[in-house]
Amino acid sequence: MEPKNRKLIHIYYSALNFRDVMLATEKLSIATTRHLGQGNAVLGLEFSGREDGTGKRICGFASARAMATSILAEPAHIFDVPDNWTLEEAATVPVVYATCYYALIMRAKLQPGESILIHSGTGGIGIAAITIALSLNCEVFTTVGNDEKKKYLRRKFPQIKEENIGCSRNVSFEAMIKERTNGKGVDVVLNSLADDKFTASIRCLGKSGRFVEIGKYDLALDREIGLKIFLENISFHAVFLDQLFDSSPKTAVILSEIMRLIRDGIKSGVVQPLDKTVFGRNSIEEAFRYMSKGIHVGKVLLKIRDEEQKKRIVPKCLALSAVPETQFYDTKVYIIVGGLGGFGMEGVNVQVYTLNAAVKSEAEKLLQMASSIGPVGGIFNSAVVLKDAFMDCQTAEDYQQSMRSQSYSFQEPGRVVEKTMPIHGLLCVLFVHQLWPGQRWSD
Repeated sequence: MEPKNRKLIHIYYSALNFRDVMLATEKLSIATTRHLGQGNAVLGLEFSGREDGTGKRICGFASARAMATSILAEPAHIFDVPDNWTLEEAATVPVVYATCYYALIMRAKLQPGESILIHSGTGGIGIAAITIALSLNCEVFTTVGNDEKKKYLRRKFPQIKEENIGCSRNVSFEAMIKERTNGKGVDVVLNSLADDKFTASIRCLGKSGRFVEIGKYDLALDREIGLKIFLENISFHAVFLDQLFDSSPKTAVILSEIMRLIRDGIKSGVVQPLDKTVFGRNSIEEAFRYMSKGIHVGKVLLKIRDEEQKKRIVPKCLALSAVPETQFYDTKVYIIVGGLGGFGMEGVNVQVYTLNAAVKSEAEKLLQMASSIGPVGGIFNSAVVLKDAFMDCQTAEDYQQSMRSQSYSFQEPGRVVEKTMPIHGLLCVLFVHQLWPGQRWSD
């Protein structure tokens, strides 16, 4: 979908998810997000805020870049915030309920009265999953990391029997499931645990059970689980919301159904905001460290700006100091003038053309050939001619030769871009003229 069809949303709150933490701590390679086409800007999956121009309160999810002051959001990925919710509350809803409805209802086909094991019951996904399962009168088994979290669950969900709450720090929950189900196992497992707890969770399934994996750690490690267990007619489902952010008709249908389930859940009262811990926008490192400890309950939010008291008010742009970073996209083409040495060779899928970018006709040809491959994302001039000499020996001709490789070879491509074609990125002149005692440098 082209950006012109998207809605500009001013973000008030952004929520952290474990994918963000794993990417930030390099436990998950950024290569796993390449399909999103967002370069290195991959943090942030959900947000709440106001629509530009109307001030309407909106919340939703995105493939990435929701940890920001604003975002261009797909209309199919957002919904209106109920009047009785604050924007802070709304930011706790999109990803957890989208994931749980997709995992439990659409993939696992959870039915009323079935049994389900939900790991990490006090996390955002855990609370949302328990809420949905209890709305279907399912028997819920869950795990937590300590006694305080167990007490929290008992207060929040008194329907869950105390003996149905196990420990997520070891594999003792497997014995709990076998004992509580008389060895039969459960119908559905919603798993987010790793290592030996991952394989123990699979063993908790009963016949014709459905295992839903929402963690990426073991899958990224290509962990072996053995095939014998599939003789029990079980099924394994890997569920990752970020895999649904492409433009295919199939995923559009899936996302449409997810959004319908969320809206219906809001109307019926099943979907409710979660408990949360809120950090200010200048405390992002503290927020990541806090979430990585696994001690939080519900969601962890970043507050980007204060919410106004009025339900609808046109927001002003939020100006913040920021460190700029150049982004490169594998769907675009980048032209590097003078690219056969040093900086210029740092690339992949390189195509070399022996053209003089300082000549208008050749600059036009260069742009035409580049745009035939894909949209031009940027032009970088790394051409250099060194004519260093003592100042009293420097000539006008030497100076012109040095400048021609940099200034002139950048002017013509720039003019072509301005007159004939849109550029999807930036034009950059990579040169610095330095004056050293006794020398004239151009590099």
